[in-house]
Amino acid sequence: MKILAQALRYNQTDTEQRLWLYLRSRQLSGHKFRRQHVIGSYIVDFCCLDRKLIIELDGGQHASQAEADKQRTKFLESEGFRLVRFWDNEVFQNIDGVLEKILELLDHPHPALSPPGRGKEKGASLSSGKIKIPVSRLAGKKGQAMTEMVLLVPLFLIFALGIIKIFALSIMVQKLELASYYAGRRWMLESHKNATWTPWDQDTLRKDIEKWVADYLIGTGDDFKEKFLGVKREDIHFKVNQTILYAVLTLKVKSKGLIPFRPEMEKEWEVIKYVPTRDRPIKWNIPSLASEEQGQGVATQ
Repeated sequence: MKILAQALRYNQTDTEQRLWLYLRSRQLSGHKFRRQHVIGSYIVDFCCLDRKLIIELDGGQHASQAEADKQRTKFLESEGFRLVRFWDNEVFQNIDGVLEKILELLDHPHPALSPPGRGKEKGASLSSGKIKIPVSRLAGKKGQAMTEMVLLVPLFLIFALGIIKIFALSIMVQKLELASYYAGRRWMLESHKNATWTPWDQDTLRKDIEKWVADYLIGTGDDFKEKFLGVKREDIHFKVNQTILYAVLTLKVKSKGLIPFRPEMEKEWEVIKYVPTRDRPIKWNIPSLASEEQGQGVATQ
């Protein structure tokens, strides 16, 4: 029976699918319904075990099996269940009335309210128009769905913003590698070997390279990019430690607010380059002139 019930769940009729849209996930006043549920040797269309309520949908084929339906109803009632039946056309043409009737039975778990058959009892016919639809209860579920959507949209936006920011930072890290290559090559070509030029190299050349690197990474005067990436121009540092054979170039970038709405979180990237001194411009003299100058100096003495 369980295998058959599972097969029926995957092959619901159009009527069952339509009603299940309103019964699933506790949409009807928070009551849990099961579809194609096994009770004894029978499989019922929908069942609320907490309220002992069974919902059956009848098409034209049930008119020819009245005796079997009678035995089925008798067994289910003997098990303590109440049974309510609806015609297929009622589900499609008057779904609000069907839901209202189900709500009445759920809110008043009383055996006397169980209809004698197929929703035709006196004063409770869904087609009679005597039952008013509780708009507040039905609209309440729609309002709940709307509230959930309103709460989920900001979370989705925060998640999307975080993904975009991580992607932008990954691009900046790649650009950081290119910027370090630019800084190293320029330092190698424009710095001086002569120690007298060290102040100019550190104060003028280094700062100019740092400025160009900042322009490349975050642009010039782009406040939006600075706020989005959490990187300001003063967070970009370029330092040079000079040795006899090479210079150690360190490029650091600090990003604040790595996660949206968490400004206290920081991340620092660092790239280190070792630049040889052999390609740097040095003072060069013609050997013949240099020897003449040395000879004149000796003669003078």
